[in-house]
Amino acid sequence: MKRSIVLRGSLSFSKRPNFYAQNVIDSIRSWYDDELIVSTWHDQEKSARQLYGIDKIVLSTDPQPGPVQQMQRQLDSYYAGVHSSSGEQILVTRTDIMHFNNLFNYIGSFKDKTKEDLSCFSEKLIIGNIMSINPESNEQLKTFRVCDWFQCGPRTDIERWCSIVEDLAMISRQELQTYWDMGQICTEKLWFCLVLNKYSKYKIDWRNTEPFDHLAWHAIIDNFMILDQISTAQSINLNWSFQPQRLNCYVIEEDYIKKAREICA
Repeated sequence: MKRSIVLRGSLSFSKRPNFYAQNVIDSIRSWYDDELIVSTWHDQEKSARQLYGIDKIVLSTDPQPGPVQQMQRQLDSYYAGVHSSSGEQILVTRTDIMHFNNLFNYIGSFKDKTKEDLSCFSEKLIIGNIMSINPESNEQLKTFRVCDWFQCGPRTDIERWCSIVEDLAMISRQELQTYWDMGQICTEKLWFCLVLNKYSKYKIDWRNTEPFDHLAWHAIIDNFMILDQISTAQSINLNWSFQPQRLNCYVIEEDYIKKAREICA
């Protein structure tokens, strides 16, 4: 089975000046010899050409940084990279995350679904626990928030995950900025809610998820397999190396499995 890995986003910029992409590529090439793509911006081309161990460079127009554009940036480079790839299974990750474990091995390994079945995919996407928020935590935005750092799964499912480019474009920037400034939305929650609204049996409005917040755990379990990012996934974000994987607000792998067995029993 052919596989693809897409490294998406900037290679270096003012806020994150360190050039980690080659470290990332080297970590991946220590266990992986299939297609490897860098999907970045036109103004990053010179840096991209310095990289070795990659098969393709995909260049897109940069929406530029900013609170609201942050998600557009992720989606644009994500979508362009995925649609330039050829693998039947795809891992999409950042240019600053080293990977030392073959995440493709986890696809299809945990198939339990809840009775609500909010599935959007054929298989659960493999994600990390850092930035995946426990719906029972004390975070202000605690429901429908899953890690947007990397996702691994079958091609059709990864394509679904990034298919909301047009859905996002239909939301006015003014409205997004308003909800962002009020602290009522963030990239992780908006992304997942747009996917759920598009592919699950429920129409979950990102502006007010309260009517469906009781299903947040169900949505996570039906669509993702969460791995402890450092100890199990062995994925190290070099720009966030100070971030521990066991914060009270994060979904810990063992708690995810326990909750899944409890809800799916």
